[in-house]
Amino acid sequence: MTVVARRIISTPVRGAAETWTFITNLLASTDGDGKRELARVAGVACSLISSEAPAGDAIVVWGNGPRVRI
Repeated sequence: MTVVARRIISTPVRGAAETWTFITNLLASTDGDGKRELARVAGVACSLISSEAPAGDAIVVWGNGPRVRI
């Protein structure tokens, strides 16, 4: 199993919405179903990012490929 880690700085460098857009572009660089699905959950994701909720638990995204923990 391969593990790839990337740290993404949010506040004070960028806001929650800009952070989620950055994450969305990393996960789904081209327009398609994946990018649209990530856009649909933007409100919830931004709320979790701004409240720093993922510090304890990860946001898990999965589909046809490996699971991604944010």
